[in-house]
Amino acid sequence: MQNILAQKAMVEARHNGESNGEVPIKDFSNTQYFVNVDVGTPPQTFTVVPDTGSSNLWIYASDCRSIPCRTHDTYDSEASSTYNGIGDDFEIEYGSGGVKGYTSQDVAMLGDATATMSFGEVKKANGVAFYVSQMSGILGLAYD
Repeated sequence: MQNILAQKAMVEARHNGESNGEVPIKDFSNTQYFVNVDVGTPPQTFTVVPDTGSSNLWIYASDCRSIPCRTHDTYDSEASSTYNGIGDDFEIEYGSGGVKGYTSQDVAMLGDATATMSFGEVKKANGVAFYVSQMSGILGLAYD
């Protein structure tokens, strides 16, 4: 009940133009944690893993044809008025699989923090972790 009342107070504060700077974190079985990130104008919301071991933001692209992209939210650059295509290729390998794609730039928002930033649009993902996770991407919180 306490959690519900805290969430209600946060929604009311946002509606009234107030903010406490908190970002809600979703706990999935004490194995994964998620936050929501909005990208684009109007905002497209993505459930991402906050990653203290990386400095990259990547999300699944709407033109991705890998199975994880078909079962998660994808970013539609054509729907955003603030999108800027950069187009550089990127590839990241994790212990549980990897992602490949291209870079783009758009407005991103985490809680009340908003910035125009570069990020990766994933066109191909492989690895079991991407199939079973609830995430639509990763938000790197480490330094460059």
